[in-house]
Amino acid sequence: MTIRQCGQMTDDAKTTFQEVIQREKARLVAEAEAEISRDMAEFERIALKYSISVDTFLSIIKAAPVPVSGAVATTPTAEQEASRSYDGTFKSLIDNYCSLDESSFHNVKHSVQQNYLRSFRRLKKDIGSERVAECSAQRIQSLYDSIWAADGKVAMGHDMIAKLRLLATFGSTVLNDDGCIRLSTILGNMRFAVAKGDGQPRFTRDQARALRIAAREHFGWDSIALAVALLFEVPKLKQVDVLGEWVPLSDPTKSDIIKGSEKWVRGLRWSDLDDDLVLHRVSPRSRREQQKEQQFRLSRSQMTMEEINRVPEAKRNGPMVICEFSGLPWSGNEFRRKLKIVAEKAGVSLRSKSDDGGDSELEAEKAS
Repeated sequence: MTIRQCGQMTDDAKTTFQEVIQREKARLVAEAEAEISRDMAEFERIALKYSISVDTFLSIIKAAPVPVSGAVATTPTAEQEASRSYDGTFKSLIDNYCSLDESSFHNVKHSVQQNYLRSFRRLKKDIGSERVAECSAQRIQSLYDSIWAADGKVAMGHDMIAKLRLLATFGSTVLNDDGCIRLSTILGNMRFAVAKGDGQPRFTRDQARALRIAAREHFGWDSIALAVALLFEVPKLKQVDVLGEWVPLSDPTKSDIIKGSEKWVRGLRWSDLDDDLVLHRVSPRSRREQQKEQQFRLSRSQMTMEEINRVPEAKRNGPMVICEFSGLPWSGNEFRRKLKIVAEKAGVSLRSKSDDGGDSELEAEKAS
């Protein structure tokens, strides 16, 4: 073998060795990226559960003390965790309410949680940096009069006060905070106007009829016509009761209808309607454990029966109100968007209202 050949072999060996190193580096990088991806997915799941951002969650982990070698690691109690993370501000009080297991926040259905979060964002914006212990009756009244209930928005003002009472109760009973106990006493001694309905249905009969005709004849949206009939003739049913709602897979409510990372729960199903056309409905009003059995005899509801009779027997299974585009139950937002289009065609003016389920529901304006 010549020296040239030996040199060539050495060069070939180097090339092969470098390729092996590059492949091994690529493998290790891929494994590291996969592990990071799994960790981030877990972080996101936990962050979603406690309604905090991933960045905030990571900062909490980084700030956690490292156990001393040989020391026995102990899990802090909820009270210890709360006292460590609560700094006395309204923002901190809200964050604790949304994250601690002892909070009632985790016992309400998903749509109500979303309503709470919208209100909490407003509270953080208005008074998040203020200290609970320094809040006075005069400050609360000023907020109510000049911001929350201004321009006749009594319902908004009442909602903000209700959330303050909720937070004060949580801070008093779970955090055992003197400032929250004081705030709870102040709020208990204050009185605010409550928005009262006029006792009228969300649509008049003529408006409901016009909406149904427009939905069916102009757009082919029979599902919207059925939903309008149910909402008009069974006023105890809210929009979220009729349509159901799409919630994260982490929601404990069981469902056999799944779309991506969400599942459909709590809406009307054809199986809720018995042979005598009585609708049996177990509807949670706020807390998941507070469920109430309801029965509605639909055979006495002319509009509803007209729409039900348009549905072939073979299709009366699964969710009662199905979106014509997706073949799945409507999302609340998309239903409201389509209903506005229908209302415009029917010449019915709609406005938004917030029901007790936390969804922005639509109802007709009063006829002039």
